[in-house]
Amino acid sequence: GRALGLDGRRLELEALRPLDRSSVLLVPSNCHRRFDLTRFLGKTRSYGSTAHHLALLAAGSVSGVLCSGGTRLWDISARRALDGVRDCQARHLDGRPLELNAMLDGSPPGSPFLVTHPDHRAELSACIEPRGSDA
Repeated sequence: GRALGLDGRRLELEALRPLDRSSVLLVPSNCHRRFDLTRFLGKTRSYGSTAHHLALLAAGSVSGVLCSGGTRLWDISARRALDGVRDCQARHLDGRPLELNAMLDGSPPGSPFLVTHPDHRAELSACIEPRGSDA
């Protein structure tokens, strides 16, 4: 991947680690109402900003970012600048790639999606069960 920097300095990225009890999945703030994550053995956190969540993923501080079906393009547009840093991909929970072009008119993707490294995708996706309107 590409080098990530801040103020002209190269940031050292943490190596990709296997998922375990210390893994962190960043989630929407209302996650407890929208998703059943009881099968995820690690920790879930929400810092209130999808852009912040994606930056932490790019830095290697977390294992994945779960986004609701109501996420807007402006919430995730910075992800494009981070592409290639971690080789992370944004895909709906059923495996379809997230189509950013379909969101150009301001509409949300309509279903939840996960941004993570391909090596973590299957295991994380299996731990996420949408509830109600996010299904």
